[in-house]
Amino acid sequence: MLELAAAMCLMNLDSQCYEVTSILDTVNDLQITSLNNDSVFTGSINDKMVICSENVVHYSVDSIDESVGIFITDSGIAAGIGSNSVLQDDKLIIVHPSGETLIENIDGSGGWASLTGINQYGSVIGNYSGGSGSSEWIAFIYTEQFGIQFINPANDGAYAFAISESNQVAGYFEYGNQLRAMTYFYGVWTDLSQELGLKGNSQARYFDENNRVFIIEYFKGYLNCMWYDQVIDTVVPVHSFPPGTYSLSTACSPSGQVAFSWTTFDGQPHLARWSDMNGFEESPLPEEILGISANALSNDGTVACTALIKPSYHNQAFVWESNSLFPHSINNYLPNNPNTSQIITMHDTGNMIVRSGNDYFLVESHCSTDLNKDGLINVSDILLLLDAWSSSPSESCSADINQDGIVSIGDLLLIIDSWGDCI
Repeated sequence: MLELAAAMCLMNLDSQCYEVTSILDTVNDLQITSLNNDSVFTGSINDKMVICSENVVHYSVDSIDESVGIFITDSGIAAGIGSNSVLQDDKLIIVHPSGETLIENIDGSGGWASLTGINQYGSVIGNYSGGSGSSEWIAFIYTEQFGIQFINPANDGAYAFAISESNQVAGYFEYGNQLRAMTYFYGVWTDLSQELGLKGNSQARYFDENNRVFIIEYFKGYLNCMWYDQVIDTVVPVHSFPPGTYSLSTACSPSGQVAFSWTTFDGQPHLARWSDMNGFEESPLPEEILGISANALSNDGTVACTALIKPSYHNQAFVWESNSLFPHSINNYLPNNPNTSQIITMHDTGNMIVRSGNDYFLVESHCSTDLNKDGLINVSDILLLLDAWSSSPSESCSADINQDGIVSIGDLLLIIDSWGDCI
């Protein structure tokens, strides 16, 4: 009976608790784009690239007219892009934790450059196009050893999506009228389309921590997704999306899990994820969701999404937790439960940046039964619960785990039921 009672409580409980902190809430014209595992952020204030924490601006790039930080690594290296005027070549900006700043010109970019990836050593990839409406792309890589180098296989255009910890680049290159998945490594590029016998247009999109390459091939209306293990020269099929699949979005975690969102020909939204252990899992989306986009994926399989919901027809930040069947909104955790919100990004650990209006929030997650947030559900959490026994906490993350208004036996049963590691 005790197990049944605990299970019934869990059915109505978010397994994760979300604690929300405002980021620089007194600053105007704020843009936050990325965070690291120490909750240090990059973005811009008044069109100047910044590195900041919740209440402090640590560094601002003032030597360029306009700039914005795009990525920040767990080691504290930030990468951004800037320009001194319209149509001038863009500048790549690298800021080290010491404040030392390197600025390099991206020759030929003419104001059309963007950054798409960084690794923990501060190597950066990006691309620039031939201008507004142009489909011609030039890819580049920056390393501390060689500076900026352009990736131009066979003198055709190329696009870089991802960079590994060893500075291998994944993307595609143009071959006639075909796009071919490729990797590039210190001047040597590999045509994965030819290597794997792919017949349609293809792109190499991600690396995982084992240096597998995630590839998407479009052939005869099907979108075929796969991992390619470069070490043992083996392809792992992930999923084949049939004709009538539109607006496919993907996200990948370092552990090799993949999230998908798409729309079918009948206008219905879909959300799914894949892992080596569980295979392909699609969520039965609530009827209130009219559209959804998978924005990011953590190492434990939690998917961060932005969903268009009815009847308000507003966007809201959603999460699909690793042990849940379907996603749920996290708006009720944000101050004043706003109508609109969106996921900006999520770290591999599951911490997120959420935007609502002009405000940015750090959203940190932990198991709702892990009251002391040490990653374990054990006797320490029971002692905290007993200390709050019979109280009625008002905050969302508290000893009132089942949120029935009082700390009681129901909350104790939930702790016992989830005993052990926080998963």
